[in-house]
Amino acid sequence: MDTVTRLLTSAEVDDRAGAGVSVSTRLELELVDGSRVLLLDDRGWSSSGGWDTVSVADADRTARMVVGPDKPFGGRSQEQVAAAHWDELARTARSLGVAVDGATLRLLPHDVALSPRLLARLGAGADGADTGAEPGVATPSPTVGLLSASAAGELLTLQRAAYVSEAQLYDDVRLPALTQTLDELTSELAVSRCLAAWSGHRLVGAVRTREVDSVLHIARLVVAPDQQGLGIGSRLLAAAEAGTACTRATLFTGSRSQANLRLYRRRGYVEDRREELHPGLEIVHLVKALR
Repeated sequence: MDTVTRLLTSAEVDDRAGAGVSVSTRLELELVDGSRVLLLDDRGWSSSGGWDTVSVADADRTARMVVGPDKPFGGRSQEQVAAAHWDELARTARSLGVAVDGATLRLLPHDVALSPRLLARLGAGADGADTGAEPGVATPSPTVGLLSASAAGELLTLQRAAYVSEAQLYDDVRLPALTQTLDELTSELAVSRCLAAWSGHRLVGAVRTREVDSVLHIARLVVAPDQQGLGIGSRLLAAAEAGTACTRATLFTGSRSQANLRLYRRRGYVEDRREELHPGLEIVHLVKALR
């Protein structure tokens, strides 16, 4: 049986669209022997705006979006719709001789290669971002796995860096994530499960979970500030949800944290209730059916 090691998307300027922004992409499966199988061709996206309105991060993020944020329909949740899309991709792969299921496909590392022409067009993008990668070479997708206790110090550093913007948003430098000590974090890791996203030897994201009465409690989803917007948070959430037999998941965030709320809603979470911890700090609790 063929073993798939990663997904690879190649993105190129689409000249057929004429004026405006247009990008075409090809999605391939890379097998353990290094060979590749074309899964989807001539996918892509376009925009009526100019190239100066699109950044490298925009192109990278869109190329990684194998399954779009479809709205629920036919009585199915957003998560069920997404799972059905992945299952359909897996059926296509099997028809091409690659034995893989949708759940496995969904959690594979996903690397993106932006062509030199596309990078040149994006050089005048809105934020002038530079990927730091060689043109045409895939930017590595972080590897997601369990965090070892020995990496607690790196996790604490990441957590504090990720929560600086939250402290500014709430004008409060005493947020628990910023004041937590290494000993407290180590004790917390001993009674919870922590998934981590590694880019090479660098910790770029993490999320912690606990299972209580068939409910998965998700907490402290953090992504390095310079890596936000690249789908790492979504991958960590998907991995957390896939690694449990719980029937429901719950998490919370501050009411002012609109980026967090958008992410959670895209992932199928719905608001359950709000709680005022103290004047100026309101918490939004969200839930999601997993089974």
